[in-house]
Amino acid sequence: MRRKVNYTNSEKCENKCCVKRKTSVISVKISKNKILRLCHSCAKAWNNGQYCFYCLTIYKDNSHNDGKDWVQCDTCSSWQHIQCEERKGNYSNLNKLLNTDDKMKYYCPTCRKNRSKKKRASQKNDCDC
Repeated sequence: MRRKVNYTNSEKCENKCCVKRKTSVISVKISKNKILRLCHSCAKAWNNGQYCFYCLTIYKDNSHNDGKDWVQCDTCSSWQHIQCEERKGNYSNLNKLLNTDDKMKYYCPTCRKNRSKKKRASQKNDCDC
């Protein structure tokens, strides 16, 4: 989903992992009531969907420099914090599953939603009603 971007003259990127703390920033509207002030490279990453769905931490070019563990979606290749997924998502023991099950597939919240929609549509088409 594309987000609205407005340019401003503020000086601090609000991405927790950004090393560009003193720079010109862009105001990025992420919801009806929330706007983030981001440097140009963080705004570009945001618009490309490169952020944790839960805590909104932005990553750039597969660089996850916030000291937390990340997991990559097996469908869309997006990344999510393992801790965020365990606390707020559908995987209560994700870290343990990833370390013990070599065949385990991880699906991010967006792909889980899409898979669920496809499954419901498929079941509806299979109905003998």
